[in-house]
Amino acid sequence: LISGLATKEKLMGSIHPNPASESILLKIPAGRDGTTVKIISTEGKTGLEKKWNSEFDQFQISHLPLGIYIVQVNQDNESLYLKFIKQ
Repeated sequence: LISGLATKEKLMGSIHPNPASESILLKIPAGRDGTTVKIISTEGKTGLEKKWNSEFDQFQISHLPLGIYIVQVNQDNESLYLKFIKQ
C-alpha cells in the first residue's frame, strides 16, 4: 500500500469549433488559479492574453485576421499548445 503520493495530471484541453470565425470555446479540465492563456499567430504576435481560473471559457476572435493560431496554456511550469483556424 502506497499512500501520501500525489500524482500530477497531464495538462490537456480542447477548442471548439475549429475552424471558427467569431468565437472559440476553450476547455481545460484542470484549469485553476495561476493559469494563463495566450492566443498567438503563426507570425509570433500575441492576439490575446488573459488569466484563467475555470474549466472552460469563451474567447472572441472576430477581431483577429484570418489564419492559423496557437493557444498557449501555461500552468504550474507546464505548457499546452492547441491549434485553431480563424476563417
